[in-house]
Amino acid sequence: MKLYIDGCSETAIKIAEDFNLGITTNPTIILRDRPGETIEEVIERLKLAKVPEIFVHLETFDESILSLIDPNKFVIKLPWIRNKYDLALTFKKAGFRVCATAVYTPQQIVSAVLFGVNYVAFYFDRSSKKGFDPREKLSCFISMINKTEGELTVIVASLKTIEQVIEAINVGATHLTVPVELFERLLQEDEMALNDAFEFSRDFAKLVRNFP
Repeated sequence: MKLYIDGCSETAIKIAEDFNLGITTNPTIILRDRPGETIEEVIERLKLAKVPEIFVHLETFDESILSLIDPNKFVIKLPWIRNKYDLALTFKKAGFRVCATAVYTPQQIVSAVLFGVNYVAFYFDRSSKKGFDPREKLSCFISMINKTEGELTVIVASLKTIEQVIEAINVGATHLTVPVELFERLLQEDEMALNDAFEFSRDFAKLVRNFP
């Protein structure tokens, strides 16, 4: 399982560095986490982060922006609609990896395979709000991709609860991106585990003379 942090705030970057996680962003996240900064300023900041992978949304093949980006570290996100297909090929030919986002249909999976993108982003919670069963959709996409010969990977995004994370993993997801708040909830201690730990520590103290 591979986790990414969905955000570019100082907290998000620190968590990603501490746990060696990737970072995912989009224009909405950048406006929220870095108000007043341009995309160039955000990229300059992110390229200094000691993380293995960073996803950034671009709308055009802008060489002034691309000159700031290391293709070994950055992945280009494109909303997967027809007028972005040629742009995806342009990025691929320039040596960049591409993530197709806003993928909701099997047809989009087929076109993502045909155009050789590296990742597709499936929005779990957003799919549910649109009236889809996200588990059914995700299971279908994973099954389709497993029947291809490429290296396309599904990244599950728009995860809002621990239950959704577990559901996505149980369906077969291996790559998930979570916001800071959800990541912190994933690390919260469980009351049952705390009680067991207390009992073990109490009994261990009886076995060791100088146990603090």
